[in-house]
Amino acid sequence: AVAQYNDFLISGSWDLTIKVWDIATFQCRRTLQAPAGVCSLLVSGTSLFVGLNGTIMRWDLTTWTLQGTFEGHTADVWSLAMCGAELASGSSEDTIKLWDVQSRVCQRTLEGHTSAVCGLAINDAVLISCSDDRTIKVWCRQTWACLRTLTDHTSWVYKLALHDGKLFSSSADRTIKIWDTTTWACVRTLDYENAVYSMVVRGDIVFAGLKSGTIVMKKTFSGEALGTLVG
Repeated sequence: AVAQYNDFLISGSWDLTIKVWDIATFQCRRTLQAPAGVCSLLVSGTSLFVGLNGTIMRWDLTTWTLQGTFEGHTADVWSLAMCGAELASGSSEDTIKLWDVQSRVCQRTLEGHTSAVCGLAINDAVLISCSDDRTIKVWCRQTWACLRTLTDHTSWVYKLALHDGKLFSSSADRTIKIWDTTTWACVRTLDYENAVYSMVVRGDIVFAGLKSGTIVMKKTFSGEALGTLVG
């Protein structure tokens, strides 16, 4: 897992460490110890949230001190997102939990997925989740009802990204799908040679991390291939 904070890149690993890297020099400036393998990272303000097996840790990025843990999940926490004043977390127990950040108390649990919740995305109106059950669910932030389930993917859905009024979803079915967030219709499918484990959308380019170990760059709406990063 990776996240960015100011001029630092933060990485989490199964070797039970979180490392803080200087982006300018690529030197490791600090190593934080975790009690289990790191599944997910989220930077919000000056806080770093770390998803582990069954727990979430919160670190203060100004003092690099542990501020507390969130207890309540029973499996790996694969996805994190800030949801207003609450922290949203998705796990291998097929649920999404919403936490009060200050008290670290779980306020509600969203159920509906039938496999691990791998990715979360959020805008002003909805929380969006994706899962190994091949679906994407759209949850109303006002009522927390599931508004709709998107079923166009044919295999595990790994990650989500919101950009310019569109939702991007990456999948083991070797595609990234682009959805209109007004109608929730799939407006474009980008095809790849391998499962798409991760992605970043910047401007009109999507960077796709593939199972093959390569990163493929494509134009978001024309699908034009711009190149491949290997190494």
